[in-house]
Amino acid sequence: GNGSDWQMWYVRDVESREDLPDRVEWSKFSGATWLHDGSGFLYTRFDRPRPGATYTAANLNQKVFFHRLESEQADDALVLALPDHPDWRFDTHVSDDGRYIVVEVRNSTARRNRIFYKSVHAGALVALIDNFDAGFEFVGNDGTRFYFWTNHSAPRGRLV
Repeated sequence: GNGSDWQMWYVRDVESREDLPDRVEWSKFSGATWLHDGSGFLYTRFDRPRPGATYTAANLNQKVFFHRLESEQADDALVLALPDHPDWRFDTHVSDDGRYIVVEVRNSTARRNRIFYKSVHAGALVALIDNFDAGFEFVGNDGTRFYFWTNHSAPRGRLV
């Protein structure tokens, strides 16, 4: 995929109705996943296309970043990049208790994916499900117990 669907993100304080200085560029196929403390959000983006290729270059090497409010995009923290798999895509979640980041990794539109997680505040990403045998969608958590909907050995789905 390529095209003209690049997004420029702006942030507004809805209480004061003031725009914050934040700007996020080169995003598409992404939403903002806010941390519970409101300090910032996770998002996905691509590298800036080379000059003249903004609307024609393939969208490869999507990455997950954390943007802290009122900071420059250049300072955003890289959460996940898999350069050996340039066509893989990512969806992000924050656990119900706000303690964990969960990343769903897809390599196609098929209902099969991998799952990574990490503490919001420290540590590296951990591969929880490290193959494409089935689909897993994060449902929620109770402390360190995570719940997923899956089609693994369950054509109509089940909760695990």
